Amino acid sequence: MKCISIVSSPLQLLNFKEYINNFHINDYFLIILVYNQEEYNQFKKLVGFYKLNSNLIFKGKKILQYYKLYKLSKKYSYVDELIIGNFFTDPHLYLVNKINCRKLIVLDDGMSSTLIPEYIGTQKRILKSSFLRNCIFKIFSIDVSYPKYINLFTFFNNITSKKINVISNNLFFTKNLISDIELKDEVFLIGQPFVEINLIKKQDYFNYLKKLKRNFKNITYIPSRKELRNKIDEIENSLEYKILYPGINIELFFIIENFLPKKIFSFTSTSLILLDLIFNSKENLTDINSIILESTEKRFSSSIISSYYDTIKKCNLKMVKI
Repeated sequence: MKCISIVSSPLQLLNFKEYINNFHINDYFLIILVYNQEEYNQFKKLVGFYKLNSNLIFKGKKILQYYKLYKLSKKYSYVDELIIGNFFTDPHLYLVNKINCRKLIVLDDGMSSTLIPEYIGTQKRILKSSFLRNCIFKIFSIDVSYPKYINLFTFFNNITSKKINVISNNLFFTKNLISDIELKDEVFLIGQPFVEINLIKKQDYFNYLKKLKRNFKNITYIPSRKELRNKIDEIENSLEYKILYPGINIELFFIIENFLPKKIFSFTSTSLILLDLIFNSKENLTDINSIILESTEKRFSSSIISSYYDTIKKCNLKMVKI
């Protein structure tokens, strides 16, 4: 087997397509990990669009997902390349520690990729693990320790470490999908699940949205796939935002629909950087803005949020206070 890959987000799948296209890989076994029916439907659509072979799609269910991956590791004990979609995701790390490979490739999964140099080869975690989770992992011998050295396929240019071999992702495949694109006089806000992950309180998040609405009356809100539906309904009904569920990642949505809004806002979403790389590489087609969060809760280190904004700044994106 040339390579085995595991992905669990649309961005990871996009980068997987870029990787195999860049290195002309046809012999692969692709595992897609989903957590609900909506994600399953989205991945089926993306797999068809990218013309990929999805060898295994299954729902991640706590211990059961590790059993399925364990059985797979017994079948493929050694591969030339093991490609994982996220350096910090437990099921991905479990596969790293179960399958021997000549080369370990880590794909971009957004801003978290910029944190890898701080965590690689350590036992630190971005989020604290619960006592129960640690006990279960110990009982079932689920090893999710970080690798000591990786090859990182990334579109970021600010990642450096002696433990990381950086492979540039120039997004050639995605850029080549673009034809003459229409620019519409619209404003889009890409949502983020800050409330759901307890980064900020719902009222504080809504206050940012209200302020933006005062400046732009007609705004379309693109929910993150991790945002709760009742919160989205409130944004639509109480804050009077138009809601658009693209069904696929927003970058690909604009390419397929062949249009761009004149202005795009978000907070620390990787989509801001990706949209800029894809659509503004030759000329500035759309105005991309990162809204600055002024305060966060304690679940996430303020240094992590600061590092995200540092990355946005290094990418020369506009940062705004509202």
